[in-house]
Amino acid sequence: MKKKLLVLGALLAIGANVNFVEAAGALTHTTAVEFKDESTSSSEFTNLTHLDNWPHFDKRGVTKIDGSVIQLHSTEPRDSYEPNQLTTLTGKELSFRESGQFLATYTMHGMDVSDHRKGITAVGGSITLYGHPTDYEYDGEYDDNYYSTHPERDMEFSIDNVDVGGQQIHGVHAGEADTDAVNVSQLKELRSQADINTNDITDLKNKLGNSNILSESKQYTDQRIAKAGAANAALSGLKYLDYDANHKVSAAASFGQYKGATAGAVGLAYQPNEDVLVHLGATVGSEHMLNGGVSIRVGDTTKGVKANIKNIAKEMDAIKAENNAIKAENAELKAELAEIKAMLTNK
Repeated sequence: MKKKLLVLGALLAIGANVNFVEAAGALTHTTAVEFKDESTSSSEFTNLTHLDNWPHFDKRGVTKIDGSVIQLHSTEPRDSYEPNQLTTLTGKELSFRESGQFLATYTMHGMDVSDHRKGITAVGGSITLYGHPTDYEYDGEYDDNYYSTHPERDMEFSIDNVDVGGQQIHGVHAGEADTDAVNVSQLKELRSQADINTNDITDLKNKLGNSNILSESKQYTDQRIAKAGAANAALSGLKYLDYDANHKVSAAASFGQYKGATAGAVGLAYQPNEDVLVHLGATVGSEHMLNGGVSIRVGDTTKGVKANIKNIAKEMDAIKAENNAIKAENAELKAELAEIKAMLTNK
């Protein structure tokens, strides 16, 4: 081994590629060492040094180093695609894999940890949890058929979105503020109150009945309004005669019609003097309505001439008497005039 290192050192000094094979029982290890001149081009820096399949000196692992990646293997890979306990360090990422099942990745911007189709990713202002609802093993191995029929779920918590992947959230305290979440207990209480309100509405509907009863109620109300309008019109039509000292009581009758309904009314009026009128009216028929009132003249009743039939009749009698007296006087004057004419003729 010391001789190999000396030879390797000499070759490294002259910048040569070195390849050698060492037999160790049934295993064969091939070591390749490659150096490139950094002065030729700055783009060559990515693979400035490359060591491929270099056996660790303690024979318990494999170390691979190039210009951008360092990989540490604790044992030989179990499968061609699934190394055991692999640690990889790159310029921006550090990842760990254990027994081909657990993989954790740490980057400059976040974290990614997974364990057989389940894991967590954290980057920026977002955390994502992903995986299947439960793990299922058959004879110690994971059954891929289970995962084909049970889709993976994602949970995301970020500054823009909160998504729990179709799962239940437990232990939620009852919300109080307008922007708080509500729990099932609050929803059940609301549902209970909604059921009570629904039952009350149902009872009210049962009491009100169907639309036919409502229609009949409307029709009945319209009829009552029509009859009341007709009765009111009939009472308004009662008119009483003027005052007559010889006939102080008078009667009146009328009828009214409103929206197809007709009503009649009768009334009585009493006038003890020219300044007071008392009257009473009532409808006739199935609907009864009454009215009554008192009318009183206000002001100084001693002034002016009261225009009534009695006074007019007295004045007419006086005028007639005066007219008759004038006629009699005219007749006398005519007779005297005739005598005078006769006397003048005889002379």
